[in-house]
Amino acid sequence: RSIEIALPDPAGAAAWMVDVWGLYPAEVRGQTHYLRGTGTMPYLVAFEQSDAEFVRSTTFTCSADELAAIKARVTDKGWAARPVTSADPGEGAGLLVELPEGTILRFLAGSGEVAPIEGFSKASKRVSPVKLTHVVFNSADAELLGHAVEDVLDFRVSDRTRGMVFVRCNDSHHSTAFARAGFASLNHVAFEMDDLDAVMRGIGWMRDNGFAPAWGPGRHGPG
Repeated sequence: RSIEIALPDPAGAAAWMVDVWGLYPAEVRGQTHYLRGTGTMPYLVAFEQSDAEFVRSTTFTCSADELAAIKARVTDKGWAARPVTSADPGEGAGLLVELPEGTILRFLAGSGEVAPIEGFSKASKRVSPVKLTHVVFNSADAELLGHAVEDVLDFRVSDRTRGMVFVRCNDSHHSTAFARAGFASLNHVAFEMDDLDAVMRGIGWMRDNGFAPAWGPGRHGPG
């Protein structure tokens, strides 16, 4: 559903994501800025103030039964986890789970949604993402993490390449992936657009703002 990132200048990061990337301000709570897309998720990205830069969590929504099953498997395997009640937009309650390399995943049940933003003009150069589609992490041992999330979280490995292990938890090809990087960190965050036309107009808008594509446009690869 969303990713929560800590960094020294949340207001500056939020301004760039709105003005250049095309997200919409959802709300500000304290020094945390929440940004949404045009879909029904209350926010996609949260930037909170911190002297250090790190990913606080990556959030997945689930049913109460799915949450109970995750909690049981995590407890059985002895993974680090703790209950959490969300103070972010959409609220919900659930579990924070730490993967073997320290990545934090948050599973929430009872989280609310919002009305979509509609009425875009195809003539507009500025386009907006709909929702978060996946978050990829660099990994010291991608195979280990792929097997671990299958075994404990009931995710499924959907693809393997020389560079990544792709993992899904729903009908999408992958919701997350682990890159064979030799170290643990955030790799990238991907957003879903309305259609190919929106992707192309988004590339044009980025170029207009001084950001040339590092890759593409072209087929993503797996998924």
